[in-house]
Amino acid sequence: MLFRQQGLQVGVVDSSNVVHLRSIKIGRDLGTKLEVVDGIQSSDSIIVHPSDSLADGEKVNIGRNAKPPPDSPSPKP
Repeated sequence: MLFRQQGLQVGVVDSSNVVHLRSIKIGRDLGTKLEVVDGIQSSDSIIVHPSDSLADGEKVNIGRNAKPPPDSPSPKP
């Protein structure tokens, strides 16, 4: 998540590996997690730990060996 002058934003990566910054709206703050109620879809590819310098339209490389989040099921070999 990015804290910008425009408000809270996330970086979403499209099928061409181009970043699109999207403004989001937060519902509940659950401590270590936030409920996002507007601005992204469940099918979006979100950048988990974006750099402060991340810019809209920037081309990125996707890490294919990234670990899943701790509370998601482990993939079966």
